[in-house]
Amino acid sequence: MVEIQATNAKTSGVSIDPVNLRHLMTLRDGPGLRHFTIWLALLLVSGYGLFLSIETGWFIPAMIIYAGIFTETSYAISHESAHGTYVKTKWLNTVIFWISSLIYFEDPVHRYNAHMRHHNFTWINGMDAQISINPLHLHTWLLELSSLAPYWISGKQMIMSALGIHDAFIRSFTPERDLPKQQRAALAFVVIYASIVSAAWWFDRWDILLIYIIIPRLVGGVIMQLFVISQHAEMEADQHDIRKSCRSFDTNWLGRFLGCDMNRHVEHHLYPKVPFHALHDLEKELGDQLPKPATGLFAVDLEVLSGVLRRTFRVA
Repeated sequence: MVEIQATNAKTSGVSIDPVNLRHLMTLRDGPGLRHFTIWLALLLVSGYGLFLSIETGWFIPAMIIYAGIFTETSYAISHESAHGTYVKTKWLNTVIFWISSLIYFEDPVHRYNAHMRHHNFTWINGMDAQISINPLHLHTWLLELSSLAPYWISGKQMIMSALGIHDAFIRSFTPERDLPKQQRAALAFVVIYASIVSAAWWFDRWDILLIYIIIPRLVGGVIMQLFVISQHAEMEADQHDIRKSCRSFDTNWLGRFLGCDMNRHVEHHLYPKVPFHALHDLEKELGDQLPKPATGLFAVDLEVLSGVLRRTFRVA
């Protein structure tokens, strides 16, 4: 049994000049607001493109584009704002956190506490609140990749929290004072989701619900999970060196935009208070203290799948 201690830069043997770190941790409104504005614009444009593509041969590619923007980026923005680093203005960060979490499908109080536990005990078995399936086998990898497992877990948790039922797992990382807040947040989300479904039923517009929310969540969930799985899968569990439990990879401008630069995941876990727009500078500052990033998202996911297949079929 490993010693239970927080996972961070210190336990990883990584250091940085404190003055430079403070500079990198400086929060600004500009980068986040630009990112959020561009995201909303892309949602509108891709959503309109999806509308135009209905009953044409362009529907599937239009759906993939809209779904990726809708799902992966809402997840990434929810994650960044959970850290309080998306924008500097606190109330605005909170508003964005709630909006993005609503789209992503996880109430913000649970999102915050579960994710802070994930950072404090990254991939420490029995302690990490966000990595529960380890190691992955083919059937669990498929469930994770399809996003069905995460959606099922989030949906169940949200309903239970809305009813005021907080099991031992939730209580293990949620402060007692936050349980009433979590119930209110979950209840608010359940009411909003139920209202959307009710409106679709009342106006008999199930097509809008399916085309713009349900199908994009399923299709976009796969895109989202390609990013999420790449961050830790097939890395070392029960390891206090972040460089061995997390993975960074190179990607293009689109991947960086969709994922809020979380491809620099080692850097993010080492210094989680550095905002997403400063991770590139953090990478340069840390230099050869970091492992070489993997080459490309799909290369990483193929590497993960290779490990999953070897384990599943017991190939050496």
